[in-house]
Amino acid sequence: LWPLHSGPCTPCPVSRNSGQQGDTDGARRLGRMARLLSIVSIVLGTIIIV
Repeated sequence: LWPLHSGPCTPCPVSRNSGQQGDTDGARRLGRMARLLSIVSIVLGTIIIV
């Protein structure tokens, strides 16, 4: 399940850096992408296990 785990971890630090630099729109966009990738990886992981 390693490839599924690496997807949501990529935008998280970038989103944090964008927020610290004052780019709130970019941070929100990357945060939404990270959340979506996390949900997708949880669903796919559950499907693979079941």
